[in-house]
Amino acid sequence: LLAHRALTVFRNTETRIAEPPSRFKLNDAKYFSLFEDFASLRIPGTDSMSWELQTLKLYQQLERTHLNAATPDAMVDNALARLDFVRERSTLPGKDSLYLDALTTLASRLPNDSCLGEVLVAQGRWHQEMGGKYQRLMDGQGAEAPWKWENKQALTLYDTVLARYPGSFASSNAAGMRASLLDTHVSVNVEEGVLPNTAFKVAVTYRNAPKLWLRLVKDEWSTDEYLQNNGNTDGEKMVERKALREWSIDLPDDGDLNEHLTEVAIDGLPLGHYALLASDKNTFTPRKDDIAFARFWVTRLAM
Repeated sequence: LLAHRALTVFRNTETRIAEPPSRFKLNDAKYFSLFEDFASLRIPGTDSMSWELQTLKLYQQLERTHLNAATPDAMVDNALARLDFVRERSTLPGKDSLYLDALTTLASRLPNDSCLGEVLVAQGRWHQEMGGKYQRLMDGQGAEAPWKWENKQALTLYDTVLARYPGSFASSNAAGMRASLLDTHVSVNVEEGVLPNTAFKVAVTYRNAPKLWLRLVKDEWSTDEYLQNNGNTDGEKMVERKALREWSIDLPDDGDLNEHLTEVAIDGLPLGHYALLASDKNTFTPRKDDIAFARFWVTRLAM
């Protein structure tokens, strides 16, 4: 209990005092080691006031204490917290790979119980973080974009935890992370002004939405309402307006759980102010369906 109270202080960078030139740095791959290797590791450092050094030594004491316990839960809990800390503060360029390698080693040494589930969730989080590096613009340039299938790998790990350890703390975490991966997102972007009676394009950004429903409405524009609500409303007032046009389109989706972009052609419109609504459901129910909208002018004037 006292060790974890101390760790709360030492892991907070805002509590750090003035640092000497010989500040301790987490620049050794051995700090990602596990079990006996880490418990017996000699941690050098002359900066006795370094919060990083004190934190690492406290984690070492805790893991050494629980190394030979009847159940590995406490040791795994401390090891996961320490690996997360070392990865966060490490100055090594390959710290992400070292972190994943450590999690893989940890999982291989554990019995099939809920503490293994915690490690699998940590692996899933790593893959989900790497999935955030995916750049859709790199697709179609002769090779598949890096990180494209990381979210899919994370989903597989979360599903494994839910299947093996139902009702555990690990499964609760896995369910939350899984929901964030499968969450639907839709947004639309239109030029502020388009020419009358001329077809134009709309950019649609989407994730986990194999089909999109579109609705075009006349927007009764007023300066005050536009300044207050443009970009900040959930579209509740928009869906109540009579639709000038309604249609749906199928969206390309290869199941990678990443965000994608496509363009939709809109037939020309007469002069006026309009709003284009997009949703992943044909019901357009506010606060239930994912609804996005964009306002635009059909005009010959521009500045």
